[in-house]
Amino acid sequence: MRTDETLVQTISLETFLNLIEERTSFSFSRWNDGQWRMILGKTEGQTGDRHKYSKVIGDDLRAVLLDKPKYMLGLQGLSLRGNLGKRVKNWIHDNDIEDLTWFDADIFHRASMENRLDPIIQALSGREVIVVGPKHMEKLPFASHFVPIPKTDTYYEKRRIIEQIEGILKDLEPSVVSLSAGWTADLIVAKMHPTFGDKHTFIDFGSVWDPYVGVFNRGYMKLDSFKCDLEMK
Repeated sequence: MRTDETLVQTISLETFLNLIEERTSFSFSRWNDGQWRMILGKTEGQTGDRHKYSKVIGDDLRAVLLDKPKYMLGLQGLSLRGNLGKRVKNWIHDNDIEDLTWFDADIFHRASMENRLDPIIQALSGREVIVVGPKHMEKLPFASHFVPIPKTDTYYEKRRIIEQIEGILKDLEPSVVSLSAGWTADLIVAKMHPTFGDKHTFIDFGSVWDPYVGVFNRGYMKLDSFKCDLEMK
């Protein structure tokens, strides 16, 4: 069995930056502890963001990975720690998906924490970008188009969200779809990549854009040092 050091491959922020600037299409979805808990069978309770665990969502997430997607996958370090980490690594090994392209799921969040995200923002500003996220993300300066999602239980509007994205993409040259839709983002990427992935880019950014529109809902976003860096932009 691989260790987590060899399971998660190294990729730099500059690699993502170059792909965006050069208009090279790619897809990247993030697999965090919430997704893994459902994949491993959790069906009750909710996350700190009030997203409810569900068997049907867990089944759908499990099916995506068992289909062995060919695009980039982000694996969160938190998911590889403690008892959960042992179970996650065993599941990956038992289902023969160790050779999928696993990268650090938190690469954009870490860059934001370290005040290194500006080049990505500038690169997105030079592209046609469809932002998929809660209402407050409509204010992002690089949002050429916006697809709203509910704050919780986004899964149950998945079909509507996908149809809206498809309706916008059909008239666009190679574009970027920025996703901030929790675990539903993984299912959207899996559904849309086979049809649109050769032309368009799908990036699961998670909550990284929240503080750039005045929403501070993660611990690091509430630190005075982080807010000071943000105010200087």
